[in-house]
Amino acid sequence: MSSRVACRNRLAPALVALVVVAAGVQAAELPPAPAGFALGVAFGADQLRDDLLVPFRWTGPLVGLTAGGSFLTGRVRQQPELSLSVTSATNRHGNAALAVDIGAGHRLLLDRSIRLVGGAFEPGVLVFYRQHNALLWSWDDAHDYWLNGFGIGPALAWRRSLSNRSTFGIEAAGSLLAFASRPPEYRHNKQDRLETVGFYFIENFRDLRVSLPDKYQAADLRAGIEWRAGQGTIAAGYRLDLLRATWPEPGVALLHGAWFRWQPRARR
Repeated sequence: MSSRVACRNRLAPALVALVVVAAGVQAAELPPAPAGFALGVAFGADQLRDDLLVPFRWTGPLVGLTAGGSFLTGRVRQQPELSLSVTSATNRHGNAALAVDIGAGHRLLLDRSIRLVGGAFEPGVLVFYRQHNALLWSWDDAHDYWLNGFGIGPALAWRRSLSNRSTFGIEAAGSLLAFASRPPEYRHNKQDRLETVGFYFIENFRDLRVSLPDKYQAADLRAGIEWRAGQGTIAAGYRLDLLRATWPEPGVALLHGAWFRWQPRARR
């Protein structure tokens, strides 16, 4: 069973349960999303594979941080976000690897624009930057293996009030047009400059390729509940991120787990 199928099998019951509970609650008036800056943490797992080196799957625990917020400008809700996660992974043979994922995104959603299914749909767009670097030391301690890209794609959110103080929501987004980068099929250098920070942000983006979803995919799905608490908002839920490229050999990273967010001085 592939890592994506196995993850979907574990994730589907939890998401279905959340949706059923949300759908069965008497709907209250849906307020605007809380506004202001927010900080968050994430705990989960990263499952990665890069056939450019070996067709093995590495899996390990993930720890991450996020910073962002939500701001309403007219009818448009803006959601900027920065994220960083680190994973210590192994494969079935016990070979070790380290993965670092860095993301930046900005969602523009039409706030509560389509009233349906007891809540409100919010269509929009996502502009994103994403880089996923894997150091597969046990097989190649001289090179980095990456799934990097930036671009634009559609986004959609659905929110429903559970009570006067809580809201359930689902958000999804995916790349439509991206400029993506992968390691070359044949390495002409014996050693990447792994100790240099600039290598990960400059050299790993030199050979960009214009990519549609058949060549490069960056997608995310998240579901969670927000509670008003004192002078802020607490939120918790589940998140799934997929990065995938088909050249020069297939590479994929699947990050999933629980997230928690605190948004001080939220306004409704």
